[in-house]
Amino acid sequence: MKYTNTSFFKIERHFGKPFFKVLGDIDNLTLEGICYLIYVGTETEQTFEEFANKLDLSTIQETMPKVLAAINEAFDTGKKKVIKKV
Repeated sequence: MKYTNTSFFKIERHFGKPFFKVLGDIDNLTLEGICYLIYVGTETEQTFEEFANKLDLSTIQETMPKVLAAINEAFDTGKKKVIKKV
């Protein structure tokens, strides 16, 4: 799974809202929305409908943690957070 800026643009267009709002409301995504998140992170020549028709629930369940990890990786700059002690 790999996410790029283009992937995030596709997600925004599909959902009709900013990417971070989609990600912030991930618990309320429909099955179609979850499949779409998987689809844009997968390199495939298939249409979304072809791709979604091949997914079963167990595959979706196994893949979602990988999706979230790949999205986090796309935003990882390699810098560590500095926590100030008070």
